[in-house]
Amino acid sequence: VIGRKKEAAKTVIAKTRLSNSIPGVKDGWFSEVEAMWPGQKFSLALDAFSEEKSVLYSGQSDFQSILVFRSAQYGNVLVLDGVIQTTERD
Repeated sequence: VIGRKKEAAKTVIAKTRLSNSIPGVKDGWFSEVEAMWPGQKFSLALDAFSEEKSVLYSGQSDFQSILVFRSAQYGNVLVLDGVIQTTERD
């Protein structure tokens, strides 16, 4: 029982670090963070198997932030500057 509690605590800590380090990712969901379109905000569930494995790439180029993640419903998703650009299902 103690071993399971430790593993659960490690999982929570890892998810918290991931969620805090990637803008828009929280509790297994990605939500757009762009304020250019008030009243409009899309959210997609990350792949249900593992939040840590769902984020394929997160980085910053000279011009924009880049996020590629695996969505539960739409496959791979490209996000630039916090806005969904395209999905595998588009």
